[in-house]
Amino acid sequence: MKKVETISTVNIARIVKELASYGHNQKEIAEATGLALRSVQVKYLPEYASGRLMIQKKLRRAQLDKALIDGNCQMLMHLGKFYLNQTDQYLESLDTEDVKELDKATTAELLTLVSKDLNAK
Repeated sequence: MKKVETISTVNIARIVKELASYGHNQKEIAEATGLALRSVQVKYLPEYASGRLMIQKKLRRAQLDKALIDGNCQMLMHLGKFYLNQTDQYLESLDTEDVKELDKATTAELLTLVSKDLNAK
């Protein structure tokens, strides 16, 4: 026989999801709702996980807005490293002589070097 959910169960599920979306941990949610911690961990795990995903989406959106709209350089670098696997190591690995040679290169020479490097990958 299929278990019928009561209105209070549905409301508690919504509350668990909402509290999780504000960053509350399972213990805090149990205390706020009067549920046993184990109930939050087992019975309401899907709602808890969904709420945690919501906060991650909100944070990601705020980071992107900060970077793209405000032009925040630090945030752009962070997002480039996280999403595009960009790194500072490439320039750090160049010898001083290599940097001097790059400084002397014309734009056309640099474009040729970059296209060769991209084709090699």
